[in-house]
Amino acid sequence: MEVIQAGVWVLLNVCSSITESNKFDIIILLRILAALLSSSNEKVFQDTCFGIQKLAHSSKMVSYLFEEETISILLSTVKEQDLSSQMRHYLLLALEQIIKISTHDQLLLLIKLQILQNLHNLYLFHYDPIFCETLIKIIVLLCKKGAVFIEKILHSELITILLLTLKEKKAILTYGIKFQLLKLFNLWYTKTEVINALWLSKQGAIFFLRLSLLKNDQIDILHLALNCVLNIIAYNNQKLINLLENNGIFPLIEKNIQYPNKIIQSLTINIMNKMENDQQNFERNDELKLDTMDIF
Repeated sequence: MEVIQAGVWVLLNVCSSITESNKFDIIILLRILAALLSSSNEKVFQDTCFGIQKLAHSSKMVSYLFEEETISILLSTVKEQDLSSQMRHYLLLALEQIIKISTHDQLLLLIKLQILQNLHNLYLFHYDPIFCETLIKIIVLLCKKGAVFIEKILHSELITILLLTLKEKKAILTYGIKFQLLKLFNLWYTKTEVINALWLSKQGAIFFLRLSLLKNDQIDILHLALNCVLNIIAYNNQKLINLLENNGIFPLIEKNIQYPNKIIQSLTINIMNKMENDQQNFERNDELKLDTMDIF
């Protein structure tokens, strides 16, 4: 086993220095890495995933990963039930790098290879905070690539399962999970239509916003949560506003007016002013409706 580990270490150095023009060498290297993915040795598996990360530094290199079916093998490895928590984490890091570098068409190919279903299945069987945080990072990366990927994620039920599981395990929500979740919510609410915004809100986004606002000693989390509320209000949709009101979001926000941070204070005042203006417009519209009724 020590000989294999030494060999993998040499391969890592090759992965770091090989160029796109050395196609023949890359193909040989990818076939060796694909074979090593079946290793049950955690260190060998970690280095193999790290080697794939190193290789995926351009869309051309990602093309080689597709051609040699390294990505297909990586995704089939996701299904393995005997992977340790750390091994699953290394595997996700390799996928994260591939998604980061992939072109639009390459990402569509990843979807076709059922990456979302594989991640969905893996999450159902294995929950741990490090894995969960990396998984949300991957969802955020995909959402950043455009509305078409938000739709694909929506239909995969990955977020539904994720939010349901986290609701059950809210006692062990780490800072990293909350931070990535709020990044996802902010991204989602700025890139999608009202119908999808309502869907996400009802799936549990408002629940996690409330949790983030309740404990306001983490400035980064509070900042993201307040920004998220602003994004929701920007839809100017009464159903979304009702969801915020019914979950007691606005009283929690008001408490931050005296918060010892200017950015938090500014966001809080912006939200309260926006709500006050919207309420006045709503009342004015009601008065106009009544006046019109009187005329007739």
